[in-house]
Formats: sequence, structure tokens, C-alpha cells
Amino acid sequence: MKFNLQALKQKGFQRMGENLSSFPRFFLFSETSFCLVFLLSFSFCSWFLHETTYYLDIGAKFIASGQIPYRDFSLEHPPGAFFYFAVVYLFAGGWFAAVYPLLNWLSATLIFWRNQFFGLRKIFGPAILVFVSPYLLFRYDLLPAVLSYFSFTRLVSGKILAAGLFLGLGIITKIYPIFFVPLFFIFVIFKNSAKTNFKKAAVFLGGIAAGLLIPAVLLFLIGGSETLTSCFKQIFVYHFSRGVQIESTWGGVFLLGHPFDFRSLLIYNFSSWNVLGFPENVLALIPPVELLALFLVYFFFALELKKSKEESFPKESLLLKYLVLAVLILLFFGKVFSPQYLLWPLFFLLELKKREDKKLSGSLHLYLLIALLTFVAICFYGHLVEGALWLLIILNLRNVLVGILIFRTTKLRFA
Repeated sequence: MKFNLQALKQKGFQRMGENLSSFPRFFLFSETSFCLVFLLSFSFCSWFLHETTYYLDIGAKFIASGQIPYRDFSLEHPPGAFFYFAVVYLFAGGWFAAVYPLLNWLSATLIFWRNQFFGLRKIFGPAILVFVSPYLLFRYDLLPAVLSYFSFTRLVSGKILAAGLFLGLGIITKIYPIFFVPLFFIFVIFKNSAKTNFKKAAVFLGGIAAGLLIPAVLLFLIGGSETLTSCFKQIFVYHFSRGVQIESTWGGVFLLGHPFDFRSLLIYNFSSWNVLGFPENVLALIPPVELLALFLVYFFFALELKKSKEESFPKESLLLKYLVLAVLILLFFGKVFSPQYLLWPLFFLLELKKREDKKLSGSLHLYLLIALLTFVAICFYGHLVEGALWLLIILNLRNVLVGILIFRTTKLRFA
């Protein structure tokens, strides 16, 4: 077999030239956008800056004063998040408040660039960026979203161990990526018919275990077994004891039943505004409904993947479709729907848009509308908790659009 080495070199240099020629435009747009969204966040959503101060306090307690989380001070976040704050503080020190959002921005914009997000003729790209900017810059929910996305890219590249490692780190940083494990596992098992897939599945699970153990072992070495036990106890109690958030689908519908006096039904606890007096029997139904919906996602993914015998069938796009569905179900059916959760499906949607361009334009426009309504709600959040009915209607409309996006995603078909 003969290779035309000169032609290969020419093709390689041409591709590299195209990438390099697009980089200055990307970099200029990225830095300009960073300044814009930073100013917007200061102007309209400055209360997000308090979150950065909170993360700074967590890092400073560990580095400066030697306090240990879960033992010396309470922390509702898993240990992976704590170590991230601590490492950033270790390198940034007094510049934490500037370095932390800059790191978030750089990691996000690199993924945006990879997914051709900054097309100058597509105004909805920059618009999405603006409307998710407060939580993209200042909330650590970007980190598990990035880790989950990296897990997907490693998996489809055949780097099974790395995929598991990234997913494990995502879970120990923010619990929700644990619901991706069945989808990734099914993908590894059914992608091909070879028996080696079971070995790959074992390697993948081993990678997850390693990702989970690294922060856990570090915490054990720092604080001992009591600290590790207290860690999981605090996280469990926090998430199971908190009530129904007013932004959630359940909370929004309940408050709409009391349109003129819902202010008296609000209570602030667990770092959010929640519904006071939410029916206990309905509250007990939320986890089973959520888990049933997720089980249906896993079942239909396995069924559809097993039916796709053709080698040319885009199995990776199918996986992305069900990853997006899993996240949207967590948002729509969960008892908590904080605005920063909109970052969870974003990178999967962008990757799917890159692979299946014509089929995803409508979904991204719908996501833009959801982000816009969320942005309006958080900018006037003080009015909402004072009883502004129009903001409650906006949040309920946002949740309806999430339901429509779920329906649209279920209808996606790939040749």
C-alpha cells in the first residue's frame, strides 16, 4: 500500500492553518465577551458574587487556618468541590475572586470553540453566553459539567479508563453525574457485539471508582475516618432534608394555586427560597417519579442502541440525546431547580448540535429562551420573593419550556 506523503502533509498543514486562522477571531470575541458578561453580572446579578466569596472562605479555611471541612465547619458540597476551591486558593491567594471566574471562563470558551459556538452569523450563540454568564463565571456547577463533557469525549475516543476517571471526579464534585453512569455503561456494553465490551465496562467502572476515591482518600488522610463519615452524612442530610424550591416545577405549580398570597408560603433555608406547607404526600412522590422517568431513559436508550446494527449509525449522537434527556428530567422533575443547573445540559447540546446540525437548531433556540427567562427571573429575584406574580408566571413558563424541550429531544431520530 502506497501513501502520498506530500499530499498528507499538505492536508495537515491546511487544516492547521484553518484552525490557527480562526483562533485570533475566537480569542478576540472570547475576551470581549468576558468583559461584557462580567459587567452584566456586576450590573444585574451582583448577588452571584457572594457565591465566589463563599468559595473563597472555604478555600481559605483549609489553606490559611488549617480547618477541615465536615469536622470543623459544615459543608453541603461533596469533597471534590472543596479540594477545587482549596487548590485555586492555594495558587491564587488574594486574587481568588478574579482567578476563579477567569478559570471558569477559559474552560467554557475552549469547549465553545471546539463546538463552533462562536459563529459570527449565529447571534444565538453569544446570546446564550450572556444569559448564562452569571452562573458560568461565578458558580462551580460549571466544573462537573466540564468533567462530564470530558468523560463523554474520552469515551467516544476509546479512552475508557479516562472516561470513567472524569465521570468519577464529576460525581464527587456534584452528585448529579451519577445518573449518567447507566447510560455510559450501556453504551460500552452494546456499542459493539464483541465480548471484550464487558472488559471495557469493568475498566470504565474502575475509572469511576478511582475518580471517587482520590478526593475521598485525601479527605481521609487529612481528617481521618470520622471526617469522611461526617462528610457523607452532612451531604445526605442536606439534600434529603431540604424542601421544594420555588423555582422547581412542583413549587411553581403549587404557588400558582395561591397567586395573590404566595409570599406567605415562602421560607428561606438550605441556601434557597423554598415552599412552606408543601403537601407531604406529594413530596414523597417526587423521588419515585424522577427515578421512574430516568429508568425509562435508560431502558429506551438500551433498546434503541441494541437495534442500531448498522456500522454507520451515529451511536455517539444517540448517547448525547439520552444524556440531554437525563439532565432535563433531573431539572424538570427535581424538587430543586437552581438557575446554575442550566449549565448541566449545555455542553451536551452543543456537541449534539455540531454532530446533527439541522436537527438541533430549534432545540438550541428553545434553550436560549429558557436561559433568557431564567436570567430575567434572577435579575428581579428580590421582587419574586416579595410576591411578584408576573415573575412567578415567568418561572412557570420557563418550566413548561423545559418540558417541551424534553418532548422535542425524545423525537430526535438519527439515520
